[in-house]
Amino acid sequence: MTDARDLFYSRLAASWAKGLRYFLLIAGNGGMPVLLVLSGILLYDAYAAFLSWLPESFPAYVLIAAFISAVLTKTSVRTFIRQPDVVFLLPLEHHMGAYFRASLIYSAVVQVVFTAVAMGLLLPLYRVRIGDEASFAVSLAFVAIFQLWNVYAYWQELRLTHGRGKHIAFRFAVNVLLTGTLFYGGPHPLYTLMAAFMLLLATVHYSRLTQGGRFPWYRLVDLERKRRNTLYALTGFFVDVPHLQQQVKVRPWLAPLLSRIPFGQKNTYLYVYARTFARSGDYWSLYVRLTIVTAVVMAFVPNVYAVLAAYVIGLVLTGVQLPGVAKKHAHSIWFKVYPLDVQSRMNGLTRLVFALLAVQSVLLAFAGLLSTASLKFTAALLAVGWVFSYVFSYVYLPSRLHPSR
Repeated sequence: MTDARDLFYSRLAASWAKGLRYFLLIAGNGGMPVLLVLSGILLYDAYAAFLSWLPESFPAYVLIAAFISAVLTKTSVRTFIRQPDVVFLLPLEHHMGAYFRASLIYSAVVQVVFTAVAMGLLLPLYRVRIGDEASFAVSLAFVAIFQLWNVYAYWQELRLTHGRGKHIAFRFAVNVLLTGTLFYGGPHPLYTLMAAFMLLLATVHYSRLTQGGRFPWYRLVDLERKRRNTLYALTGFFVDVPHLQQQVKVRPWLAPLLSRIPFGQKNTYLYVYARTFARSGDYWSLYVRLTIVTAVVMAFVPNVYAVLAAYVIGLVLTGVQLPGVAKKHAHSIWFKVYPLDVQSRMNGLTRLVFALLAVQSVLLAFAGLLSTASLKFTAALLAVGWVFSYVFSYVYLPSRLHPSR
């Protein structure tokens, strides 16, 4: 059905146009692009140091196969299905084949490009431990074929009503077997026959599982919502994103920490923002991921100056996203009925941001200690981190954010 295919491409164009607008906003947002470039340089230095540290006896093909298998298994399909489609397009499901075929073709191209980038990151390790650029190019072609099959298999898994977990595990096992033998023995003719036979059997298995099944409309709506929220949350590092929908996750193990906030009127907004951060599905995970990534980079960069740069950049990247916690309540009616002045909102936010940055400063200082084995340097890092936390929270934020926000 031509109209269905045109509908997909119109939604694809709208999505790319919106993404381009946000990209231009990020590119023009002060020093953020500079920070990203510096972060990339530090990651490159950390990667080079990791390659130098990796023992000669370590089986590099295991690491490469595990990483690429995870990338292949973590595939996705973009359909741009929206909530109203369940009402307006579901009755036309028998005409939607062209729409979903177009989405599969688009998703396959995007996933192959993403996998090629992931393989490119592994080229230095591959060239040092496994083979030359020619064999790498052949391996990349095989991995691209594996990715195409993973997109197909993932689409079939979405249509299952139960048992999706075991099929994802099965697909991961197939990916490990295919990539492990590829990077260990090379793409010789016998391997090509073995891989083709395995993929054929697996394809027949998946096609029988979902024969005659309907399209998973509600699951597609939920997946699109989650992907949009993830992209908006990442964009929210740098610019305001009004389309961000809230995701709430229960983390009962954090409740004892929140209960230590003293009861009182002056702590109202601190408590609200702290609970919002603790139960947020985006800001909490970004905080944890940034802390872990920064710690790993600090562990592998070659000198103390690079450690200090990674330390500060990690704190800056974390600090610029934390004020987004308050934006989740920007239109809350309850904030308007609280018997509190507007300035107390800013006070609650600055206290939360300072506490989170101070904790992160301590955690990253320990990473610096493991990297440099110097107590004096670690103490200096901690001092820099706490000074930055205070200045960012109590000087920069109040000057940047209006109290009424």
